[in-house]
Amino acid sequence: MSREMEALRYGILALQREGQRQLAHLLQPLGLTPSQAEVVRVVADFGPVHIRRLGGLLVCEAGSPWRLVDSLVRKDILTKQVDPDDVRRTLISLSPDGILAAARLTEIEEEFYRLFAQRLPAVPAACTEVIGRLLTDTPAGRALARRGLMPGADAEPHVRRGPSAAPDDTAS
Repeated sequence: MSREMEALRYGILALQREGQRQLAHLLQPLGLTPSQAEVVRVVADFGPVHIRRLGGLLVCEAGSPWRLVDSLVRKDILTKQVDPDDVRRTLISLSPDGILAAARLTEIEEEFYRLFAQRLPAVPAACTEVIGRLLTDTPAGRALARRGLMPGADAEPHVRRGPSAAPDDTAS
């Protein structure tokens, strides 16, 4: 059994790393890393968001996403502004260039999924189930559940789509 578990462990690691390499290659025209692309995707889907909520929706960053946010602000993809309802909190939004980048990112992600689907014409439910079990009670699993990508009790009740959505009133 341990040899099978070792093969599963390293198979998942290899798949993740190979996927990141392929995605990084596709993202080169945008000048984004896969982690930065995840931040853009989440802000596009759920934004404007408070930094704490953003951190709770990300898989790429286990701690605070400030470093990623700041790098995207410097690239003029994201904007930071004081929340008018609570000056202690900062809202993260897409800039006008970020809205364009998010649209292009959607195209790149679709290309990535097409390349993936060429090797696996249909995603077996068993794969998703195994991944879900392995991610149970983990920060990454909870982030995916909040985004509606994995089953879980922490799923966001009001998923917003699009950069013009108003911020929610949940805790920052």
